[in-house]
Amino acid sequence: RQVQVVQEDIEEFLLRVVWARGSEHVPGELRARMASVLGEQIRISVESVDAIEQEPSGKVKSVICKVKRR
Repeated sequence: RQVQVVQEDIEEFLLRVVWARGSEHVPGELRARMASVLGEQIRISVESVDAIEQEPSGKVKSVICKVKRR
């Protein structure tokens, strides 16, 4: 139903997933899709959540980057 990508580090990502009702939860498939795009060296975690937090504006950030600029 909804996915939020959080880049924790250069090669580390967290996927927060709100699964659709009745859907099969397949975190391995999500990891494989991300790795096919970003490379096999990337570390990917999948977290199942009930909801993704909204910003004060009411919008949901689909991508969050926590990597500090050099």
